[in-house]
Amino acid sequence: MTMTAKQANTILQAFIASEEMDNAARYLQAGRRLARLSDAALKALWADAWRRYCDEHWAERWTDCIDTDAELTLRRLPRPEHLIPAESWKRVIARSREVARRPNINQRLREDIEDFVRQSAARRN
Repeated sequence: MTMTAKQANTILQAFIASEEMDNAARYLQAGRRLARLSDAALKALWADAWRRYCDEHWAERWTDCIDTDAELTLRRLPRPEHLIPAESWKRVIARSREVARRPNINQRLREDIEDFVRQSAARRN
């Protein structure tokens, strides 16, 4: 089966949404540690976590990134991407391009997406 770009994009968006739901569920089960923050403080923390993760390569900030993202999701607030400097986004894009050149990463992502599609089809049947 050959997918069109539109079908592939739809599947990718569904995969990302599924991952966001899983992250939010994990965050809720862990106790929703950021619930007491104001919206402004949460947005600032989100931007700080992502900036440090991207700029300073702080792998341990990944949990902060997905926890702040989960809290934003639960509050139905948009991600404050405008708070991340353009230079940081350039580094993210450059790193994404570097990863895209690694076939093992692409293969794993392809397998994850195919697994997601199979699971989704099984749920419908």
